[in-house]
Amino acid sequence: MRDDRFRRLLMVCALCAPAVILAEDAPSLELLEFLGEWETGDGEWQDPLEFMQELAALDAAAQNVKVKQAEANEDEQDEQDVQ
Repeated sequence: MRDDRFRRLLMVCALCAPAVILAEDAPSLELLEFLGEWETGDGEWQDPLEFMQELAALDAAAQNVKVKQAEANEDEQDEQDVQ
């Protein structure tokens, strides 16, 4: 009886399991190199979206610095024009 239940369970699992698809081609070397670029020196993976957010934050900070420098230059020019 136990063997019969085990066989039935095994048959149900085999029928319900999704078919395994085998890859015809191995991943290209370019893809593997690209994926390897997202690994840090410590062997941890970095999320590309997180990386892009960090770049956006750095770009925004750089833009703020440029705006402040331009404002400072305008103020300086205005002071020179008044004198």
